[in-house]
Amino acid sequence: MSSLVVLSNEKGFNLARRTAYLLNAEFAVIEQKTFPDGELYLRIPLDVRGKIVVPVWSIKEEINNDLISLMLVLDTLWDLGANKVISVVPYMPYARQDSRFKDGEALSIVTIAKLLRAVHSDYVVTVDMHLHRIGDPRFVFGEKIINVSGVDAIADYIKNRHPQLGGKAIVVGPDEESEQWASRLGMLLGLKWVVLEKERYSAEEVEVKLRESMPREAEKAIIIDDIISTGGTIESTVNLIRKLGLNEIYVYCTHPVLSASGLYKIVSLGLADYACTNTLPSPISTIDVSGVLASSIKSLA
Repeated sequence: MSSLVVLSNEKGFNLARRTAYLLNAEFAVIEQKTFPDGELYLRIPLDVRGKIVVPVWSIKEEINNDLISLMLVLDTLWDLGANKVISVVPYMPYARQDSRFKDGEALSIVTIAKLLRAVHSDYVVTVDMHLHRIGDPRFVFGEKIINVSGVDAIADYIKNRHPQLGGKAIVVGPDEESEQWASRLGMLLGLKWVVLEKERYSAEEVEVKLRESMPREAEKAIIIDDIISTGGTIESTVNLIRKLGLNEIYVYCTHPVLSASGLYKIVSLGLADYACTNTLPSPISTIDVSGVLASSIKSLA
C-alpha cells in the first residue's frame, strides 16, 4: 500500500506507529503547538496529494482540544488533495450522551458525527463505542463507520498470559451495558458469564448486585468492561465478588480513561492481573489493538 499514509497526534504515537507498520504505510506525527491565547497551530509534514490518509487520533484528558485538532487536520487533508481519509478514533468521546435524559440536553455524539462528516472524513473507525441507548453507531454516523471490538485482543492476551484459567473462571460484566463484552469474552474463552445490576449515585459512588446466581463451579472471576475512569464500578464489583468467596480476580477493559485516583484504585485492589488495551495511553495499556485497526483500514483502503 504505497499510497497509504498514517498520521497521528503525540498521544496516539505508539498505536499509530504499530498500525502503520502492519499496513506497510508511511508514518508521520502532526506538527502541533498552542499559541498563548490557546489557539492551535497544526501542520501536516508530508505530501498527501492523491493518497489514502489515516489519522489515528488518541483523545484523552484535553478532549476538546484533541477534537478541534482532529477537525483541523481532516479539513486540511481534504484541502491538500488527499484521495481518501479514514479517521481512526480509537476512543470516541461524548458517546455516553446519545439520548436526552433531561429536556434541553445536547445530543453530543450526534454533533460530533455531524462535524466529522462536515470536515470530509470518508470513513470513521472506532473501538467499542460507549453508546448508552443507541445500539448501533450507524444510526448516528451513517453507514461509513466501523465499530470494532477490543475484546478479541483481550481474549488473546488472557489465553497467552493465563492459560491456567480454563473452565475454572467466570466472566463478569458490571452492568447491563457490559453484557455485549462479557458474552463475547465468555464465548472466546469457553467460559460462562454473568452480568450485574448497577446503580450509580455519583461519579465515584456505585452499587452493584447480582441479578442471577453465580455458578457454583466458579473459582475465579474475570471482570470485563469497556471503560475504566474513576475505578468506582470496578471496586464495587470486586468487593461483591469477594463477598461471594472468589478471591482470584482479573480485570480488563478496552479504554483506560483513568483518572489519577482511578489508576491508584485499580492498582490497590490486590488483583491477580489487570490490563487495558492501547486505545488510550496509560501505565496499564498493555493489550495491543493495532492488528484489529489495521484489518479494518485494509477493508476500507
